[in-house]
Amino acid sequence: MRETCAECGAPIPEERKKSNAVKYCSETCQRKAGAKKNITAIASRAVRMNKVAQAVYIAYDSKCALCGWQATPELIEHNGKMQYAHGNEIHHIKPMREGGTEAPDNLILLCPNHHKQADLGLISQEELKRHTVNFQEVTSEHKHEVRLRSQCEEAVANLIF
Repeated sequence: MRETCAECGAPIPEERKKSNAVKYCSETCQRKAGAKKNITAIASRAVRMNKVAQAVYIAYDSKCALCGWQATPELIEHNGKMQYAHGNEIHHIKPMREGGTEAPDNLILLCPNHHKQADLGLISQEELKRHTVNFQEVTSEHKHEVRLRSQCEEAVANLIF
């Protein structure tokens, strides 16, 4: 049995030692330890998603895979810079909580309306799969073209604003 708190190192009070599973001196320390664990997991996931996010935007040409919508430059300019997603959002076809991954074949770019519908189950996973892009087929010329267009749009926005 532990004698000191795994979070702060303080002695564990006798009333908490009744269970062999107690590792913390208080509920506060237990919550802090849980929060640290969650923050690490969230940060790790963000790093993984950032690696594929740009590839998703390029593969879908920053347009919704279902309707082709993208925000106008006026809607996507933030602090003088164009936002790469053009108002669209990355959606996990099979949610992470159901065993989905951050692999390109499980990601699709959707407008906010279709994203909400997909989250609510109004658009099936099978329907979403039919609209996915094969990332292996995205040519380097297409990637270069999308990057150039994004740079041009950003330059125009900077001139206007």
